[in-house]
Amino acid sequence: MLENDAQMILTYLESNGGFMTLNDKSSPEDIKATFGISKGQFKKALGGLMKAGKIKQDQFGTELI
Repeated sequence: MLENDAQMILTYLESNGGFMTLNDKSSPEDIKATFGISKGQFKKALGGLMKAGKIKQDQFGTELI
């Protein structure tokens, strides 16, 4: 089972065509404005989603697999 932050990010991606311009290099302000969480929480959630094989990242953003 995914943690709450990871589930929120997954739901966001599913609602936005499977892609977002945010990734682990995004500014803390952009992350907070979009998800209301810290950059540390965001990176932890992304890490969990990547380990689970649900997302991939590049310099342009994050994408569902």
